[in-house]
Amino acid sequence: GAPRVVERVPAGDRLRQELRADAEYLRRNGRRQRMELLALQLLSVEALGPSRIEIETAEAWSTSYESVAGRPLTEPARTVAVK
Repeated sequence: GAPRVVERVPAGDRLRQELRADAEYLRRNGRRQRMELLALQLLSVEALGPSRIEIETAEAWSTSYESVAGRPLTEPARTVAVK
């Protein structure tokens, strides 16, 4: 959950921004997130250099939330679409 951890993830800026937004949402609302990968499709792989590649995927996730304190969730669920 610490912002420094996100900076160490070997991913692009867009994914890091999503991770930061998710962590802030969960922290702000006292929630825990459970995710299950339902489907993964490999779209492309591109060499960016001798030790770097870029992998493009399409993913489908089932995401649920629960209160860290065991309280009912009163805020509506958040919907995020990423293309």
